[in-house]
Amino acid sequence: MKVLPLLLFLISLTQASETRHVLMEHIETEYTKTLEPECLLDIKKLVRSGDTLTTWKVCKRETYQLTIRERYTGSTWVRALYFGKGGELFYAQEKILRSAKNGVTEFEWEITYWAHEGKLIHYLSHGHGRTEEDGWQAESVFDDYCRIMAEVGDMTPRYQ
Repeated sequence: MKVLPLLLFLISLTQASETRHVLMEHIETEYTKTLEPECLLDIKKLVRSGDTLTTWKVCKRETYQLTIRERYTGSTWVRALYFGKGGELFYAQEKILRSAKNGVTEFEWEITYWAHEGKLIHYLSHGHGRTEEDGWQAESVFDDYCRIMAEVGDMTPRYQ
């Protein structure tokens, strides 16, 4: 009879995993829609500070907003992408690439996050980056999103 509780537990884990997978697919479908060319508000900005060049692209659609920040410093390229709705983060990616001395671009690190109702439901990391640092918390993506949205708020025209 000890098998029945274990079996019920495994079934509940499978159902939770399937639910998470369905949510992740829905989020990616909605994110993909924002990649279509028409934006209700399209903001592009270029900022140079010392040897760092930062570019911004903000695409607002009816209810969703896609924000991309790319930062170039020396031979390093960092791309952060945030997809949200009504101030709530649903999907985020961060990627770091380096240019080697021979001119070849090398992949260093990438992470993708999926969130729902203010909670992180899954993340996937490849390579060597922040996720290997002591004290790193996956939920820090929400703080990053708030900081990015505050910076974007400064770029949004005041008359809107």
